[in-house]
Order: sequence, then C-alpha cells, then structure tokens
Amino acid sequence: MRLTSLLTFRLWTLALLFAIAPMVPVLAEEDTATTEEATETDDNPYLPGENLTAIELKAYIEKLLEMPATIQKQEAFSEAVVASTDRLVKLRPSKDVATFALLTKMATLHRLAVLSDENSQAALLKTAEQVKASAEKPLAEAAAFYLLENRALQAGELKPDELPPLAEELLRYMTDRTLEEQHLRLCSATVAILNRLEDNELAQKLYAKFGSLWANSKHPELSRYGKKIAKGTEKKADPLVGKPMPLAGATADGKKFDIAKHRGKVVVVFYWAFSSPASLRQIPMLMALHKQFNAKGLEIVGVNIDDEDVNDKLEALSETGEIPWPNIIDISLEDAKEHPLAKQYKVEAVPTLFLVDKAGVIAARNPNGPAMIVKIEKLLKADAPAEKHEKPLAEKPKAETP
Repeated sequence: MRLTSLLTFRLWTLALLFAIAPMVPVLAEEDTATTEEATETDDNPYLPGENLTAIELKAYIEKLLEMPATIQKQEAFSEAVVASTDRLVKLRPSKDVATFALLTKMATLHRLAVLSDENSQAALLKTAEQVKASAEKPLAEAAAFYLLENRALQAGELKPDELPPLAEELLRYMTDRTLEEQHLRLCSATVAILNRLEDNELAQKLYAKFGSLWANSKHPELSRYGKKIAKGTEKKADPLVGKPMPLAGATADGKKFDIAKHRGKVVVVFYWAFSSPASLRQIPMLMALHKQFNAKGLEIVGVNIDDEDVNDKLEALSETGEIPWPNIIDISLEDAKEHPLAKQYKVEAVPTLFLVDKAGVIAARNPNGPAMIVKIEKLLKADAPAEKHEKPLAEKPKAETP
C-alpha cells in the first residue's frame, strides 16, 4: 500500500472508530489469538468488530460506504462490505435493515463482477435468484436488473432468431428508467446483441431507440455513446475481410513477434485492454477456444492497447497460464495514447477479434459465439487457400462497445 493510501486509511479508520466507539468491542490480546474471526479481522482491516447489534453493524457499513473511492477500489474493502452484509442478514434484522444489507451486498458484488471477477458474478447471481421474488420492491427490482444483465451477457450463446425478443425486452427495461454508471455493462452487452441481428432494418431502428435513451443519461460516457449510435450504422462490406493481415511487434517480455510464423495455421487476433471490462470478459471464451482447437492448428495472438505500461500484468498472467498466447504491446514510443497496429486495422474499440486463415488472410471480423466456432472448424479443415478466397460478405460494421 502506498504511503498516501496508508495515511488516508489510518485517518479514516480513526474517524470510523470514534464514530462507532460504543459499538466496537475491545478484544483482549489473548482473545485476538484464539478466535478465527479476530484473526480474519487482522488480515482484513476493514472488517467490523465482533458482537455488534444489527443497528450498530448497519451504521458500520454506512461508514464504510463513505470512505474515499481510492479505498473502496481495494479488493479487501469490497470483501469486508460483503462479509459485513452477510453478518447483518444473519442477525435477522428488520425488513428495512435486511433490504439495505442485501442491496449493498449485490451492488458491491456487481462492482467486482464488472471487473471480470467470476466468483463475484456467481455470488451476485446466487443472491439475485434468492431475492427475485421478494415482497420488498427495491430488492425484487435490483434482482431483476442483475438477472437480465446476465442474460444479455450470455447472449453470444443464443441463436440468431432468439436475439430480437431479448433486444425488445432490454428496450422495455431501459425505457422510462434513469440510466446510470451501473448500467454501462448492460448497455455494452446490448450493443453486442444489436451487432448480431440479421435483420438490418430492425437493427437500425433499435440503434436509434437505444441511442436516444442513452443520450439522455446524466452519465457522460453513456450519453456520449448514445448520441453516437443513435445515428445507426450503414450496412456495408468490411473492407478488411479478404485481405492479408501482416502483424508484427514486441511482446511484453521484449521478444519480437511476427504472425508470419503461424502461416499454415488459423489465427485469432485479439485486440484488447486491461482497462476494458468487455475485453476481460472475452478471455475465458478465448481460453476455451485455445483448449479445444490449439492441438488442431489454432493459434491466438493478443494485441494490447492500454495507454499505460502493463508489462508486469501480462507477464504475471503468462506465468500462471491464464493467458497462454503471446501479446503484442501496441503503443507508440512517441505518444502512449497512439496505437499503430490498432490504427492500421481500423480498430476503434476493444474487444475486436479478427479470424485469419492459413494463408494469413482475414476471414472474418468480430465473429460471434457459435458462428465463430463453425468458422474456425471450417478453416481448420481447409487447405491453405493461398489463391482462393470467397468474396467478402456484406455485414453490419460492429458498433463500438462502451
């Protein structure tokens, strides 16, 4: 922990202790060493003391939620909030207090899930399922939101004819609702659904409707994006499909990489960034593809476009096997915000995927779900088509993911 963060934490801890002094029990030194909960408190300084009443524990949680954003971003902080809400619910408090605890728990788990924490996502869905039929309206509404969001996130597994009804359901949900930061992930998943719609006329209408709703949001990122997609997208062929994709650069460990060494293999080129939650959500899918098809001739190449130095993060993921493929660092030496390889292939948003055939030619851009697997299987079975390529099919350009 940095010195400034440590000082900030200590000041807030002192303030918190003074604010709830009557409710925090003082453990004797010998007691601290003999109780499991006390040991847990030592490991996580944000956990509450023992034997608090429901009202005292609620007050403690409320004080935690007033802490600075820099502290709230820490994993230990979120874990403490969730643990505190669980303790509060076990005390069987009044309906209002129990509702507060469950809403706080789900909101905290959602914040972690947005950062691609799969365990938090699973815990969020479990809690939402448990309270979706609650007589308490705020609980039932929050659970409905989290469950609908998950359905949208899993839409890549749906068949094309199952997408329009889900898109219409999402539109009904967002209409006449105040859209805030917590809705960003749902909106991102909605765009992915619209990108897959086969009926272009319907897609254009929905782009306009969703764009209009999002443009009215007070959240600047969502409003900006809404204004952009409200104009719709023109249906046209992707000019890159059917053209060669030379790609070379330096990886996180400083080694030189050239996609030409994979000639004769099918390659998925994955443009992504740690700063993009949507990118991080793609990694488990790519891991599954790698496991299923790598022995049959599929390679994956990452192109990272973060604006900051992420070499340490990438090396750590490579060492643990969480990302077993090479990652090119696409950053200009003159300007960290310039990404030459992204510019070369007109990558305006991440994640962006290119499927490259055995001859090094782009076969598809942003293939989705089952269609991607079918395409990979077809390319793997084919001989290297050095001279024979199908003409690019007209398809909607993929709208940027917020």
